[in-house]
Amino acid sequence: MNILIVGNGFDLSHYLPTKYDHFMLVMKAIEKKDLEKPIKDVLYSPFEHPIHLFTKYFQIARAMDKKTYQMNFDDLFSELKKPQDINFIKNTKRNYKTSKINLAEEKIKQIQKQLNKNNWYQYFKNHVEEIKTWIDFEQKIDECLQVVNNFFEINNKNYEKQGWQNLAIRHDRKNEESCMFLSKKNCEILNFFGLVQNLHDLEQDDDFLQYSYLGASYVINKCYLYSNDANHNLNYQDIIHKLYLELEEFIDIFNFYLIEIVDNFIPVEQLEIIHSDFDFISKIYSFNYTNTYEKFYGKTKDIEFLHGRIGHSHNLVLGISDINLDFFKKFKAYGFSKYHQKLHKDTQYQFLTPEIDTIEVIRKELNQLKEKINEPIELILGESSEKYEINRFNELVYDLQKKIKKIYIWGHSLDRSDASYIKEIFSFNFEKVAHSIEVIIFYYDEWAKFELLNNLLDILGKDIVEKWMKKGWLKFEQNPDIAKLNNIEPVELSKLAEA
Repeated sequence: MNILIVGNGFDLSHYLPTKYDHFMLVMKAIEKKDLEKPIKDVLYSPFEHPIHLFTKYFQIARAMDKKTYQMNFDDLFSELKKPQDINFIKNTKRNYKTSKINLAEEKIKQIQKQLNKNNWYQYFKNHVEEIKTWIDFEQKIDECLQVVNNFFEINNKNYEKQGWQNLAIRHDRKNEESCMFLSKKNCEILNFFGLVQNLHDLEQDDDFLQYSYLGASYVINKCYLYSNDANHNLNYQDIIHKLYLELEEFIDIFNFYLIEIVDNFIPVEQLEIIHSDFDFISKIYSFNYTNTYEKFYGKTKDIEFLHGRIGHSHNLVLGISDINLDFFKKFKAYGFSKYHQKLHKDTQYQFLTPEIDTIEVIRKELNQLKEKINEPIELILGESSEKYEINRFNELVYDLQKKIKKIYIWGHSLDRSDASYIKEIFSFNFEKVAHSIEVIIFYYDEWAKFELLNNLLDILGKDIVEKWMKKGWLKFEQNPDIAKLNNIEPVELSKLAEA
């Protein structure tokens, strides 16, 4: 059988806007959507002439008639300004019936409220230029958690040394006995999550003069101190819990985007299978949250969603590879890790192991039989026994060949964050038996191929990669052009083309 492993690049190859910045820029457009009614801007006077009042009413009616309180496809993607993004969205529009994409007023209000109060979103929104991929996004989460862990360590050290903690934070090391020292960059990150506050935002606070006198730039937010503790002991558990809950809320927002927008893209037409071997694919392992294969090709496959699947009761996995921070480990804060989320949310995470185990059992018996068959005839227990051994050997080779023949990888970055999966894929073909498995990796362009090879070398080492390529077990092929192969003509955009 053949196996297909898909990552986000598979969805992007089908012009589904599932990149990190697609999501963030659509959220930005929703956040900016004005839902205020024009009537609020009109002032009335009891002494105004009735004709003037009638004119105003007429103007209000016209304004309300022109103003829409929903968002269509062009509205949602209006913040995409880069030429490559506009070109991508043009291709989206020619592949899908986007005219039916319409986000209603109540849903806009719902998501605006969530965006406004979610600190993770507010942080990522202000660093959108630094984050190009979902791998960068995971690294940014890790960076934030490291800053919080560092904040905990300094606070704890000061508290243990002095028996109390001053709330003042300086950017230099003066008055270290009285103030905590933190860099400006770290304070800005902590401020996004409400753990510290800028002193200028507290000018009406009773303690402002005290902190200002100490030369503080920021102060620790009192709401994260243990209540009735005059020594200002920080409640680490509450902070970690709040960060985790807000990350889950951010995942809910992403699920909303996938359900309400991406999943509502209806293909213009059912596509033809774009690779001859795909007719023989028996199983799909997906690192995506969407079922693009079935939507496009109308073929139901055995699909395992390794990172969860979208839905109103979703189980999306979005976090970091591991927890290596002392304070987070101390408080068992594993919920930020993908492996904890996969276990907790009951995602399908078995991957290739059952197939590998079966193949290894067959290989072991094959090797034993091969050694026995090659022995001198007098050492084999009779002619009938030799015949049995040869027949059994042939049966096992046939069984093995019915197992995995080719593994296709389309759209996965092969990054170290999924190293365990990648090592599992390349755990085949080490025994000298008749059966070998081919791995075919699709790539977008030459630079993407360069990066994919880099990642494989980083995880597997040059010996394994070289051996697989020399023997023809590992091959690279360029992504098929979906639209070109299916003769789908481009469609001009109304607003985005003019942006």
